[in-house]
Amino acid sequence: MKRTARKNVNNKKQVKATGLVLGFLLLMVTAALGGYYFLREQQLIGLEVTLWLGFVLVGVLFKWGGFCYVEVAIEKNNLDVKYYDLFPIGRKYERILIPTKKISQAKIAPGIFSIGRRLILTRKSKGQQINYPAVGLAAYNKEQVDKLEKLLNQLNS
Repeated sequence: MKRTARKNVNNKKQVKATGLVLGFLLLMVTAALGGYYFLREQQLIGLEVTLWLGFVLVGVLFKWGGFCYVEVAIEKNNLDVKYYDLFPIGRKYERILIPTKKISQAKIAPGIFSIGRRLILTRKSKGQQINYPAVGLAAYNKEQVDKLEKLLNQLNS
C-alpha cells in the first residue's frame, strides 16, 4: 500500500499571539470602563460613549472578525479542515472533510486588511454545488496565507 505524505498548513503560533492581543484589548477597555465608573467625579458623556463603543467594537471584532485557529491538510486524497473560533465563549470545534476529487473550488476570499479573510470551499455532488461554511483566516499572517494558497492550487490544478 502506497502512503501519501501529509501536507498541512496551520496557524497555531499566530493564533496564540492574536488571541492574547484581542483578549488584552477587551480587558483594557473593560478596565477603562470600570475605572471610569469607579473614579469619576464628573460625568463625561463623550468619554463614556467612546469607552462603550470601544468595548462593543473590540468584542464584535473578536467574535465575528474571522479570527480562528485553522489547520488545513491533504491526507489520503481528502482535504481536512479543522478550525475553531478564538472567542472563548461558545467555542465550537468544527471539521470539514472532503474527498479531493469532489472539490470544485477552494479559494481564499479577501477581506479588509486581514479582517474578514476567509477560506471558501465548494463541492460537486450529483450535479449540484454544495457550499461549505466559510472559515475565517484573519489570524493567518502573509506567509501562512501564501502556504495555504500553494496547497489549494494543488487541489485546483
